[in-house]
Amino acid sequence: MSRAASRLRLLGAVLLLADLLCICGSMRLAYLLRFRFELGALETVPEAPYAEYLKPLAVFLVLVPVLFRVFDLYRLDELHSTVEQATAAAKAVTLATLVVLAFAFYYRDFSYSRLTFAYNWAILVACATAARYLVRRHLLRRYERGLDRRRALIVGEPGAFLVERLRDEPAFGLELLGVLRPAREEGPPDEAADGTEAPPGKPEPAGAAAAVSVLRRATAVPAARCAALEVLGTLDDLEATLERHGVEEVLIVEAALAHDDLLRAIDACERRGVDIRLVPPIYDLLVAPSDFTYIQGVPLIAVNEQRYRRASFALKRVFDVVVSLGVLVLLAPLLGLVALLVRLGSRGPVLFVQVRAGENGRPFRMYKFRTMVEDAERRLAEVVDVDKLAEPVFKVARDPRVTPAGRWLRRLSIDELPQLVNVLKGDMSLVGPRPEELALVGRYDVWQRRRLKVKPGITGLQQVERRAAPSLAERVRYDIAYIRRRSFLLDLVILLRTFGAVLRGRGAT
Repeated sequence: MSRAASRLRLLGAVLLLADLLCICGSMRLAYLLRFRFELGALETVPEAPYAEYLKPLAVFLVLVPVLFRVFDLYRLDELHSTVEQATAAAKAVTLATLVVLAFAFYYRDFSYSRLTFAYNWAILVACATAARYLVRRHLLRRYERGLDRRRALIVGEPGAFLVERLRDEPAFGLELLGVLRPAREEGPPDEAADGTEAPPGKPEPAGAAAAVSVLRRATAVPAARCAALEVLGTLDDLEATLERHGVEEVLIVEAALAHDDLLRAIDACERRGVDIRLVPPIYDLLVAPSDFTYIQGVPLIAVNEQRYRRASFALKRVFDVVVSLGVLVLLAPLLGLVALLVRLGSRGPVLFVQVRAGENGRPFRMYKFRTMVEDAERRLAEVVDVDKLAEPVFKVARDPRVTPAGRWLRRLSIDELPQLVNVLKGDMSLVGPRPEELALVGRYDVWQRRRLKVKPGITGLQQVERRAAPSLAERVRYDIAYIRRRSFLLDLVILLRTFGAVLRGRGAT
């Protein structure tokens, strides 16, 4: 067993011990909150003997760790986000609590307080999440310093996007040693793994192959980013490479392998005790665990970005209207003051109105406080040549067309507040991908247009995660991640985090 694996096993044991202590502590604290402090109690009742609560505590001590293992909360080789871990912990503790309540219902010798179990549920979920947050943070810091990373090998033809994420994202905890190409006689693929296009004179593929080619180009990064990934040979060299480099994990990009080669690679890894992971050719689609299903032993992956339920649409719309109307009324004096500042600061209208692309590319008139000089659009060619852009996106730092007042409004994102009117009209939502100009959207390829599947928003996942995204490909990935995982809770988290992003002012121009 490697040093990294031993450390993960030790941390898993520490996490189990922490869970057992949390289970004992949460029941005791829940008991005190109910009977000593009478928090949330509708009536005063005599303090129940704590000895009776040791019986459900014993059930929790056995059941919760088992359920945590079922929900993969002890898998430290997969560092999921804190939100995902909190969700899994809530499901496990809820199931354990329901089992205990079912037993308590048939236990006639004592009547347990349901409020105590409610407090126990909340405290236990919070403690379990906090413990995993601390362990995740500890591991990420070590991975960022290059410590305890698992030595990994890629088999197949990885795209540049995949290589970049595996190498640059510390959550994977991998040290990429290199890549083994498929052992085949035919020539190279139409497109190199570094994201470059096919050689001149070679015709572009048609139909579905063309869409895949476009997607690869859209998600590609410069070849220099992947230059450090050494080609160690072909699949025929797999066994020797595993032995020579002490490989602990193999990532197989199976789309590039023939079925026999795939089975041969799996067999070689299994005989040497090397962990194997298959990377399906849809990693760009950002699928979620709930998308995986099994029917009669056949694994299926659902790819459906329009699965938002009607009730969720209705809730989102009601929330948008109520919040937008409330903010407009509450900030009416500030909006008036800003309008006066814009009008006095430079010549021109208070509002800047521009046609943007909305849901499914439908054009709409978007409102902002004017932050530039009156003839800013006519002077656009002074700062950027739109026709010569490498990709249909631009963001100008230190734009000379921005007025002094506009620079301050942009830094605090106050210029975006008139878009609350767009939200009331139904053209936008509070949370969603940012709306783009029609001229730029017209140059989108099939992969980039996926960000237009929902209403644009005043703020979004990309704005809170990385406000100054350097490329359209990265922006699109954030937007697709939001579309795939959107929920009312996620919208609330993004809105709360938006305040912090605005106050920091990073990425504002």
